[in-house]
Amino acid sequence: TGSDTQYFLWFSDIHYDPYYATKDAYRAGYNTTAVCNSTSIPSMGSIGCDSPKALVDSALAYASKIAASPSFFVLSGDSIRHGVDMLYASNDHEGSENRVGSEVEVAAHSEYHTDAMNKAGEIINDLMAIIADAFPDVEVIVSIGNNDVVPDYYLELQGETLPPDNPCLFCEDGMPD
Repeated sequence: TGSDTQYFLWFSDIHYDPYYATKDAYRAGYNTTAVCNSTSIPSMGSIGCDSPKALVDSALAYASKIAASPSFFVLSGDSIRHGVDMLYASNDHEGSENRVGSEVEVAAHSEYHTDAMNKAGEIINDLMAIIADAFPDVEVIVSIGNNDVVPDYYLELQGETLPPDNPCLFCEDGMPD
């Protein structure tokens, strides 16, 4: 019956970039013509750029109109922008998009790694607050994607060679207060 119908929402690969249209916006390396760091670009996003807040808000607003009361919400990874560590790298060659092989491991143990991980956690927390605003009282189930870690595509779990306070998977409670 219609009243017994339950459903859930599933969002993936949002790649939320709170720095869109600022000097720190992410631009895909494959798209050399994309302009992501100008205030004169479309507020809803541009090809070659990660998702601005206006686009995320719009997608969630539309979802809440057509699916106002989901049983739960799945956020299945790649929630945040590419290259969070590039916000802290001292040159373009340190950024995650330019690393190969063992360079990635070196970057994971760089002096700015903890700052970049904390920034990734902040961006995820901001996204969770945006989702909570659109879907209050709806449980959100989150999984980590390859761009939700720092550097991108690199996930180092606790192990024998890591200190007990390894920040690799640490971020504050994912739900806003």
